[in-house]
Amino acid sequence: MGFAYVVSGIACFILFWLFGDFILYASLVGVVGSFLILKGVRRYCFVYLELILLGAYLIGVLLCLLFPGLRTFKIFMSIIGVWFIITVFFLKRL
Repeated sequence: MGFAYVVSGIACFILFWLFGDFILYASLVGVVGSFLILKGVRRYCFVYLELILLGAYLIGVLLCLLFPGLRTFKIFMSIIGVWFIITVFFLKRL
């Protein structure tokens, strides 16, 4: 499972330089969609830590939207978002 994180991190880095902010927005939609599916369809009860991490992720993406010069932080936020989506699918919560 660790290999999937390494490959996805490298892929996010390369795709960010090819497609720009589209990868950040796609990972944002994926993370929010995963949370909505987990809460709405599966009735998954979240731990407070997961909600705090989601809030921190959303604040980070908001900072990326407000300050367009933060390219490294945008790459970091898109990698974190893809890692969350991979974790959700590998742990079979969906």
